[in-house]
This record gives sequence, structure tokens and C-alpha cells, in this order.
Amino acid sequence: MLRPRVLVIDDSLTIRAMFEELLLADPELKLVGLAESAEEALAMIDQVTPDVIAVDLHLPGLNGLDFLDRIKDHWHPMSAVLVSSSAKHKSDICKEAFARGAVACFDKSKLIANGAKLCQLLKDAAQGHFNHASYRTCGTTLPTKAEAAPAATDAEDAKAASDPAYFSSTSSSAMLG
Repeated sequence: MLRPRVLVIDDSLTIRAMFEELLLADPELKLVGLAESAEEALAMIDQVTPDVIAVDLHLPGLNGLDFLDRIKDHWHPMSAVLVSSSAKHKSDICKEAFARGAVACFDKSKLIANGAKLCQLLKDAAQGHFNHASYRTCGTTLPTKAEAAPAATDAEDAKAASDPAYFSSTSSSAMLG
């Protein structure tokens, strides 16, 4: 598997530098861009084609949640992780981020203490799978099954739209049930 390509969006130069150090030290990740605003990131996405985006909540102009809305239907599939000091475990911000398409939230105040876990989270997000047990105490919030359901439905809708056999097989099994 190719190294996941990571784009970081944070308005703090210090946080971007911390991310840069963490990501460049991990040979399994490839840092493809650093942006200080959502608008700058939107202009970069088509050129750098990230697999996963680490996005701050509080940004000048377009905020992190609105950014999630903007990338939801992008031609290039990518995962997003909300990285914010507001992203405390089970917070309303995390619930809102999941509803808007984030696959995970990470508490930015744990960036240094749990940098290796953040790197693993970015790898897992890029691959679309998580070992929930490994994230219990490191500042990470993953969606519950109910919170993840809208994303699963969107993925199923996309599969159905591109594969007529999928639709007919799921329809007939639903009728048999």
C-alpha cells in the first residue's frame, strides 16, 4: 500500500510546524500540504490529492465544519479528522463533525503527548478502518455505530449508483428478509 497522503489545515503556525515534525518523522505517512485556512486547502486539494485531511475547527473564514461540508462530494475520495482543542471525548462538536463527514476527532491538546497515536489515526482514517480499543485513552473520539451510520449509507448509495448489480442484490435480499 502506498503511504497515505496527508493535508493539514490549521491557522496556527506553531501547530502546523508540530504536525510537520510528526508527519515527516513517520515513514508510513506522506505530508502533501500545510494550509492556514480552509479556502487555501480547497484550492490545493485537486493538486495534492490527499487521502486524509487533518482539519482544525476554528479557522479564519470558512470553519472546519463548513469545510467538511464542502469536501463531502469531492471527486477525489478522502477522509477527514477534526483536530481541535474543542474535540473532547463525546463532545457535541464531535457529534456535529461526524454528521458532516469526519471519520474521527482528535483533541489537539494531546498532540505532543499522543503524536504517535495521531499518526496511526491518520493512517487508519486513510484506509477506512479503526481498532476502537487502541484509541480509548489518547484524546481520540470515534463515531458510535449510530453516528457512523450516515457515512455508511452514503457509501452504500455511491456503490449502488456505480454498480447496478449491487442495487439488485441488496433489494432482493431486503425483500427476502
